[in-house]
Amino acid sequence: MHASLAVTSEGLPLGLTSTRYWSRKVFKNTNQMKRKINQTRLPIEKKESIKWLQNMERPLNWQAQSLRKRST
Repeated sequence: MHASLAVTSEGLPLGLTSTRYWSRKVFKNTNQMKRKINQTRLPIEKKESIKWLQNMERPLNWQAQSLRKRST
């Protein structure tokens, strides 16, 4: 699970802004994962890290949509 928590500038938690559930097709320490890939050479779109970035973008997109609706 990837979750994004909103907090105030003082560190007061406001709540979750986004959650994402997923599961790996291949698990670590299996023969399928032992291939020799230099993870530093992979583009971010092919890494699991992209899920964190996508989870952070979701609330920002919602905020932008909300601001556009208010201004019209």
